[in-house]
Amino acid sequence: MKYVLAASVMALGLSNAAFADLYVDDAMSYSIDVAGTELPVTLGSLDYPYLAAERGIAGECELALTLGADGKAQSFSVQSCTHGAFANEAAEFAKTLAFDQSAAADTQTLKISWSIDAN
Repeated sequence: MKYVLAASVMALGLSNAAFADLYVDDAMSYSIDVAGTELPVTLGSLDYPYLAAERGIAGECELALTLGADGKAQSFSVQSCTHGAFANEAAEFAKTLAFDQSAAADTQTLKISWSIDAN
């Protein structure tokens, strides 16, 4: 029984080292761009969806936001999106946005683009 346990620990130790090399070699760089006629003055967290990044998928979404008098997004809708993973991330991001009160119109449109940069 002791020999089997020692062999298992050794195998796990080797596999961790092998995985570490895999992740270093496969490192990628990602970009997220937000564009619109008016840009928000406060931004929440906007991440690259994990599964999309892992699979090398780029995408974009268009958001329509209805603003309140305070410049905060009262409601929003994802108008178009290339992939569902990006739509979920865009929706979470929309909940955190606020625009300058003096510059904000009643509605704003934002385009969010997620891309994979060539190394």
